[in-house]
Amino acid sequence: VIALVAALLVPALWSFRGGSTESLIESSSPNELTATSKALAESAVAENAAAADASTAEVPTSTATGQLDPDIQKSLANLDWKLITKEYPALTGTAAWADQKATLTATTLEKVKLLAKFDPTTQLYQAEVTSELDDARALLPELTSAKLTLKASGDLKNETHQGALTLLDIRYAAKESPTIQAKGQAGWDWPTQFSFQNLEVKRDDLEVKTSLTWKEGFANFSKLVIADTQGSLLTGQGSLPLPLQTRNLDDLLENNSPLDFSVKLAPTPLSRFVKDQPIEGTAEATLNISGTFAKPAINGTITATEIREPSLPDVPPGDLLVTLTTIDEELRLSGKLKEPSGDLFDLKGRFPLTPEKWIKDPNSLMDEPLAFTVNTPRIDLRRLQRFAPTVLDLSGIAQIKVKVAGTIREPALSGDAMIHADRARLSNSPISDFRNSKINLKFSNNTIAISPSQITAAGGTINFNGSVTLGETPLLDLSFRGKNTLLWRGADYSL
Repeated sequence: VIALVAALLVPALWSFRGGSTESLIESSSPNELTATSKALAESAVAENAAAADASTAEVPTSTATGQLDPDIQKSLANLDWKLITKEYPALTGTAAWADQKATLTATTLEKVKLLAKFDPTTQLYQAEVTSELDDARALLPELTSAKLTLKASGDLKNETHQGALTLLDIRYAAKESPTIQAKGQAGWDWPTQFSFQNLEVKRDDLEVKTSLTWKEGFANFSKLVIADTQGSLLTGQGSLPLPLQTRNLDDLLENNSPLDFSVKLAPTPLSRFVKDQPIEGTAEATLNISGTFAKPAINGTITATEIREPSLPDVPPGDLLVTLTTIDEELRLSGKLKEPSGDLFDLKGRFPLTPEKWIKDPNSLMDEPLAFTVNTPRIDLRRLQRFAPTVLDLSGIAQIKVKVAGTIREPALSGDAMIHADRARLSNSPISDFRNSKINLKFSNNTIAISPSQITAAGGTINFNGSVTLGETPLLDLSFRGKNTLLWRGADYSL
């Protein structure tokens, strides 16, 4: 604002320096100034309007009146101006010097207006901006709406600033991307504090709402809500240390001020998270974040109750409880899924929680060790039906143990499984009905070893064992021994 006022006023006052200091500039002087301003504008248009005929392009003009005094601060000046560029809409306004203060106004597209005032002696300033544009693409191609008001004031000498911003409707749509919509209020009393009140940012069906105040080096969130079209998903509140001198991640990591933030998931239907499979149940969670940015601690619980698949009405519902704790920079996880008759599976694990190391060396995250175990002492095979869609009428139980070791880059899986299938039918096999089958498996990385196992099909039995090595081309090493085994059944014969 200061630079623009100087650029407009100083040339005008300099043009008047040879006249009488007491007389109002009239007649020839304004005309001479207008001609000079127009000639300069014509030159600029001719240089920059490569895609248009400069002779027909609109040329900005300016008119000025003033009263000069040997003491320049007692002079008066008024300038009406118009600025035209090839990229943006025309900008019109006024600039004035009176009472040792500068005033600037500007308008574009009739609905965007600026008023600015500056006192060079005290270095105090005021500014107001209003925009009521339903369509702001003339200013920025991606800005489809710009409705806002801004009021600001401050002291440049003492570096203090106050103001308020109201976003009534801001809509931004980047090419081939969903529209981002924002509204809310902001206020500041810099460098003491600033705040956002009821700030809402929406993209697609996801919306974030927040109210926060930054003061004394901490961002205090009184409200943080993440929601979709069905309502709230996550809520949060608390404080995060963000000192004024913070410039990068290293500054955050060196800050030893405590984190105090909590995130909650209110009771929410599981169907909002699992879109591709019908599932019933209710999820709920509470996570507390403490410690520091370099050494955070995460503690909390995640629960899901009455978990049920509508396609399996005879299978009892299950309840899940997962507990997270942080001990000695290590995140420890413990979980259980239960049904009325007992435990379905038990999950335990731990993982290093060292964000400082990950930030300084991102590749180190991939080399962190894994240590997780999953144990299913007894699980109804009907719960696994979705993972084997070609198997029909699956019933029985399974006992599975899985160990995950290695690193994220190179995980190592091992374990065993004992499957007792009372019945299973294949949808596209002549041997369609299997009963009283017992399969024993051991696996390590990409190799599955089959211990002596047996299946009963169409009255005959098949015993088998061997191994399967998984890969782009699986390697099979299996042996089968059958008795009274049905190999084929057709309309005309069976074998």
